[in-house]
Amino acid sequence: MKNSGTTVLFGVIFLLYGTTGFSQSSVRSAYESFDTAIHVQNTGLANGTEYVEQHIVKNNKHKYLDTPEYRTGTVVYDGQPYYNVDLKYNVYDDLLLVRIPTTGGTAAFELHKEKVNSFEINNSSFISVKENPENKSQFFEILIDGSHFLLLKKHLKKARKHLDQNFTYFEFEKDSPEYLLSFNGEYYEVNSRRSIRRLFPNQEEQIRDFYRSNSSLQKSDPDTFLTLLFKDLASSNSELKIK
Repeated sequence: MKNSGTTVLFGVIFLLYGTTGFSQSSVRSAYESFDTAIHVQNTGLANGTEYVEQHIVKNNKHKYLDTPEYRTGTVVYDGQPYYNVDLKYNVYDDLLLVRIPTTGGTAAFELHKEKVNSFEINNSSFISVKENPENKSQFFEILIDGSHFLLLKKHLKKARKHLDQNFTYFEFEKDSPEYLLSFNGEYYEVNSRRSIRRLFPNQEEQIRDFYRSNSSLQKSDPDTFLTLLFKDLASSNSELKIK
């Protein structure tokens, strides 16, 4: 049978998942072998929508996370992990793109957002979050993966439209990010000192002192500032109780 090798690999993966003696690296290796055997274009990743760029961009002011180029990453899609795939994150439109080999070369596919559980790219980890009134999925970077909570960052970019004599083009720039605290299945905005104090009234003095001592860091590197703040709060309150 043509698919005998595929059937064996599926069996190996399920066997590894059911065997406590095998490490996570063994499971990953099995998935990588499976993807190599059947090729990424024959996996669930090819079930996305082909992506067509809607904007002409100049001056390298792109809409992507760090670079408009693809980077090798990992994605958990529809519950299944895929390793060593070409990914890039479109921050402006909040889309995850994957590059798929085709008979004519390669094509960019937009993965269905509701099926993307998580992904890793450029040494950053992201998860899908539904915390908005429309219950739509959005991608947030994990800044802290604590034992009782997650500190999350929503990357944002804004577009500037320019009219040239011959055509219209766009420049995309970083916008102020948004931050969430995930705790016991609930999400809380932590974009200001007031919102953080409201969540932790018993640690108000500790929060005030931290802001006073790290005011320059807050302005220059808000990610590090909030990461250190919540690590400080967690160290003095192991359960990180929220009012």
